[in-house]
Amino acid sequence: MPRIKDIGRNEAGEIESIKLDDGRTLSWPEAIAEAEKGIIKGVFVGTDSKGQKYLRPRRDDDYDDNLDALSLI
Repeated sequence: MPRIKDIGRNEAGEIESIKLDDGRTLSWPEAIAEAEKGIIKGVFVGTDSKGQKYLRPRRDDDYDDNLDALSLI
């Protein structure tokens, strides 16, 4: 099961793509869909008060796999 390795952000700082450690790069909607299916290891999908879906790392007390700690692609 692949993990998120890097993230791509737009000019506003919003995540628009992710790179997995298996070499694939996914758009944000593709990443959400794969995470909902349990294909991406270490994350789950949440929904904010406006109905927007987002990825959250599963708690394991490892800061290095937090989405904000990943390098940019």
